[in-house]
Amino acid sequence: MLCLSSFSCLQPAEAVDIIDGAASVAAAILISWAAWVGRTTLKSFKNQKALERKIHHAEKIIFAVYNVVGVLKRARTVISTFDDIVSGDEDLKKIYFENGAPGRERAKFVAQSLRSTFEKEQGKYNDLITCIPFSKAIFGDAMKDSLENIAESYNAIEVLSKLIGESEYATANGNQWMQKAFERLDTEGEKYGTLNNIIKTIEEECFSVIRIDKNKGDL
Repeated sequence: MLCLSSFSCLQPAEAVDIIDGAASVAAAILISWAAWVGRTTLKSFKNQKALERKIHHAEKIIFAVYNVVGVLKRARTVISTFDDIVSGDEDLKKIYFENGAPGRERAKFVAQSLRSTFEKEQGKYNDLITCIPFSKAIFGDAMKDSLENIAESYNAIEVLSKLIGESEYATANGNQWMQKAFERLDTEGEKYGTLNNIIKTIEEECFSVIRIDKNKGDL
């Protein structure tokens, strides 16, 4: 007989049962704890991988957007620089301007310069297009719409530059069409807003994912 105190005594068999019961409880607790740790670790691993993918795509999107916008800005500079040069030279004004207004030769020259720029930078446009499908899945419709709007603006100017010179009607109206195409980047649209507003929206979304929170030490 095993006495635990002066008030209670246990038979050996009873003591063994208690010990076995305690061991079973401890084992159950240990198994539950291990399972919880496993689930938590797996969930943390999956969350980390998901975050890494989101960061990767955010970096890819912002890089593609900056490249395409850079091409559009250079295209605008081509036109403004050309006009500045021509406006200061009377002989050039006679060639490229008619009655003080931009003429057909001006439209042809600008279009040729833009075609050369777009052909050289085609890869950057393609990179932006490849971002559109996964942008909706990861960031939602607003991001997808923003990228599509930038791509449409780029494509509209590129197509117009190809038409001018190949079509008499397009050449005759090229200056006016080109002006409207670039105004599309600046004026407030019903659906998208200005190009700068679109870029700002994309930056806020992407940078919120990319930046490191130094206070928390987390991504």
